[in-house]
Amino acid sequence: EERHCAGATQRIRQHLWRTWVSVYKLLFEALVKGQLKKDTIVQHLQLQTERSFGSEVMLHAKKMGLFVNTFGELLDLIFLNLMYIEIPTIDVLKIEYCYQADASVIGTEVVRFEEKLVVKELKHYCSFWKGQREAQGVDIEEAWKCRSCDFADICQWREKKAEEAVERNRANHRK
Repeated sequence: EERHCAGATQRIRQHLWRTWVSVYKLLFEALVKGQLKKDTIVQHLQLQTERSFGSEVMLHAKKMGLFVNTFGELLDLIFLNLMYIEIPTIDVLKIEYCYQADASVIGTEVVRFEEKLVVKELKHYCSFWKGQREAQGVDIEEAWKCRSCDFADICQWREKKAEEAVERNRANHRK
């Protein structure tokens, strides 16, 4: 079996992975700086913080020196620790690519963190979800994703690409 990735689709995926790892860094830094609050996370993820842990989880926590009964108590401890921990600034990130069949490493990529670019890209993505811009079609190399898209029947991008293909076909037949 081949263990490498290539092509336009892979380049698009790598761009997304670089963006994701940079977003994770932004989120982690916001946690450490106290800019991302527990209540925000709990509300956004709809977490049930008051439910008691099962006996196995509580036993494991005690073995680690954590005396907590609920997820909320654990979050409180985590946030308390983040307030007092000294973590150096991390500007270089690393992505590790693994072969799915056996989890062996097939490559690594060092990603330079560029906050301005990541924030710009996030604002672009969020503008769609906030209704501030229209949806954009995928790169043509990613059009295979349309087969499983819930909006394929009403997608103007697909319609436009189909019309372009028909027009190219007509032009080729005229020659």
